[in-house]
Amino acid sequence: MQTNSIINHFQEELAYHETYAAEKTKGTSPRGQVVKYILAHINYNDKPQKPYIVHGTSGCGKTVTLAQLGRHLKAKQKNTIVIQRFIGISQRSSWLHDILIGIQIELCKELNLPVPENRIFHQVDRTLRNFDELLKEASKVLRGQKRKLVLVLDGINELHSTPGMDFVSWVPSSVPSMISLVLSTDPNEHGVLEKLLQRIPDEKTYLQVASFTEDMIVENLARWQNDVEKNLTEEQFESLFEFFAHCKTPLYVKMCFNTVIHQVPNPEGQKNSEEENPVLSNTLRAAVKDFYKRLERKYGTAMVSHVLGYMALARYGLSLKELENLLSVDDAVLREAGRSGAKSDADKLWKVLESWHGLQQELITRFQILREKLAYGTKVYSFTQRQYFQVAMECYLDGPPESPSNRSSLLRKMSDFFLWVWKQELDRFHRDEEDGHTSFESDEFSALGPEHLWNVSDLPYYLLHSEKKEDLLTITLGNFFWLFAKSKIMSLTEVINDFNITLEIMNHPEVEILRESLICVQERLDANDKGTSHFATSLLGHIRSLSSAFPSVIGRVTKQALDWCLNRASKPLLIPTSTWLDAPIGYHIGVAGLPPRMVTAASLSKDGKRLSLAHDDKTVSIWETCDACEMLLSKVMKDPVSAISLSDGGDQAAIFSKDGLTVKILDTHHLDTDEEYVVFHQKSDTIAWETTSRWTSSKRTRLKMSANSERVLLLHENVLYVVYQGQGSAKRVTDGVSCFQISVCGQYLVTGHFKGSVSVRSMVDRKVLHTLDKHGDCVSCAFVTKEKVCATGGHDGKVVVFNLEDGKVVHEILGSKTRVQDVAIDQFGLCLGVAADSAISCGTWSAGNALMSLSRHTQTLCIQFTLHLLHQILVFPRMYWSLLLGKEA
Repeated sequence: MQTNSIINHFQEELAYHETYAAEKTKGTSPRGQVVKYILAHINYNDKPQKPYIVHGTSGCGKTVTLAQLGRHLKAKQKNTIVIQRFIGISQRSSWLHDILIGIQIELCKELNLPVPENRIFHQVDRTLRNFDELLKEASKVLRGQKRKLVLVLDGINELHSTPGMDFVSWVPSSVPSMISLVLSTDPNEHGVLEKLLQRIPDEKTYLQVASFTEDMIVENLARWQNDVEKNLTEEQFESLFEFFAHCKTPLYVKMCFNTVIHQVPNPEGQKNSEEENPVLSNTLRAAVKDFYKRLERKYGTAMVSHVLGYMALARYGLSLKELENLLSVDDAVLREAGRSGAKSDADKLWKVLESWHGLQQELITRFQILREKLAYGTKVYSFTQRQYFQVAMECYLDGPPESPSNRSSLLRKMSDFFLWVWKQELDRFHRDEEDGHTSFESDEFSALGPEHLWNVSDLPYYLLHSEKKEDLLTITLGNFFWLFAKSKIMSLTEVINDFNITLEIMNHPEVEILRESLICVQERLDANDKGTSHFATSLLGHIRSLSSAFPSVIGRVTKQALDWCLNRASKPLLIPTSTWLDAPIGYHIGVAGLPPRMVTAASLSKDGKRLSLAHDDKTVSIWETCDACEMLLSKVMKDPVSAISLSDGGDQAAIFSKDGLTVKILDTHHLDTDEEYVVFHQKSDTIAWETTSRWTSSKRTRLKMSANSERVLLLHENVLYVVYQGQGSAKRVTDGVSCFQISVCGQYLVTGHFKGSVSVRSMVDRKVLHTLDKHGDCVSCAFVTKEKVCATGGHDGKVVVFNLEDGKVVHEILGSKTRVQDVAIDQFGLCLGVAADSAISCGTWSAGNALMSLSRHTQTLCIQFTLHLLHQILVFPRMYWSLLLGKEA
């Protein structure tokens, strides 16, 4: 997801929180003491301040108190920036990671600071570090502007768990000057208050929200009567106050008032409730239970228990349409409708819908048991108060297994329904595909509608907890189309969270490998958001080579992704088809929309954004690797291309043709020839080396452009040439060369020779600076790091690491028992990779330890090319190699 897209999502979230705060403060009495205390201690000074912790049981009015605090600050103190978040009222306010991102975006906008780079958005630990750094920077800006910042987070006990992080570990023990942090929590949930006391042991910062006083009860009763345009009788008023002696919690007072006021006729003489003189309960929990029982008597036990059960099981809420659809196919609810007199199926369905319409009026409009919340572009409903949710769980989900309304039964019904919805979407996609449309590529999933898309994305949760593991692995976690759809609807972070939740419950190696692969490509996918093709090629780069070893989950995803790339993509795509860690050179590359062709040469630009390929049909193609490996342009050349090299920026490409013995410089924007140079190839005295069988595999044709693109180095028939752009033909440097490499700084040229020697030359005048005779046989490869360290491998099996500036040897390592075919050092300068005849080995070269073998089934390899691509997370990365380098670094 691109940065602008992320910012737009959180701006929508901000508007939703502001609307919610306005609704909460409408028609409520001010909770003066807590608000006044915080206002008196807002941080104006140059000293750090500890967070304020507002606590109280569910229904005591914490949310209203903090909403009133924010309203007062915005209205009365114009020099104060107020950022409020009410946790749980939307999907993005349920995860700490998303909340912190939203706060950072809003704060940067308020202070005209740059928005954090997109690359930190999907990493929790980096987002936390950036949040702390941003607060410090904001403190300095606020002090200069003589302003202050108040951050308000309501209900931290309702945060969804984040792997490796509990509810309070992220809370700072203090915040910088000019900043105040106000949090609220229920002390009875997850032990949050106890953990906070251990983290911040200062009782002055803990403020308890007290129950209503009698004066506040009278004031609110008068306001509520005015809102509903009804008046309590004196007898009802006195009866209510008798019960308020037991409990003065605002939520309890409101429930009792709603219960009684609905017995009062409206101006037309009609009552909202048919039940005469309902019994009031002494506690809030008992009052909620009694309310649910009254609903059961009015609308039916199955109807009420299933509606509230479905709502309690839905992690992020359900839309009204979804509830209606679930009830329409619920056998227990339909049977109950039949017992009430409905005979035909149509009559039963009509009765169900009629009862549901009345029940939703009670739950949403009259008693506010359910509230609307925002969920990625759609509106869903969830419980207004924690108490309502807990009582629903206790009454309808924690029953015995034989109970028709127990947890597993309702979960199976939900999983069946959303599984059917998802299959409908897949069927629509395949029908569109037959008609020549690829609607799956777009943001619109029209067959479902946004409310269904939302809960289809939560399908793994329902399948996992209803023990439908086969469907979980085949239709969601192990299905390419579902993986892409959820990443498109929500984010790849949410997809990875599904894998985390699954692995907490079940041990499955393929699920774990697929999760690690998604983590590896997450940054690239989140940063570009290019569609199905981009998702497919990025994922294939990590799992294609593992499909034969893991045929069920990974094999299925690989087959589906390959099928998309080869048969359905709208543009030519580059996809890896070689085996694990094999080089692209000499192997077929699958290109969607084009016939498979042999790649004879390949080159990657230094920034990793552009790839050039030469094919056996004389074609040269240029690919944009950051855009789903899509082909930019292609051109058929006059002669077959034997070698190709891109400039560092990818704007130019040098190609060499054996047939014409020419080096051509191309402009990669249109592949026209800018310059052409003839190579005067003369056989040297070292011609015997070219025909010696033991060195036949070392007769390489290599081409390399220097860092400034002024020179092109060509190794052909074991003779090294240099071409200076704009200076005529190629010039011979030396012969007997088996390999060469240019240093990153562009100052040094390293040449390996068949005699076993290594020469370090100046790129300016090509004079030899150092000569090393450390290999007893042909030098087969060389690799230079940006720290001016060079590693060479030879047919004697040794790897020699030395310093370019003084020519001193740093380490000699046994790389292979036979010969070293290629060698590379990772971008951090720590890990050494060695390719031999049949194995890849690696280790930390600086320690001089023995290398660890990685593979025994590789053939001819070009490990340098693989490593370059790996660090850009581009076309041919491999997961195990990536993880290994990560550990070493």
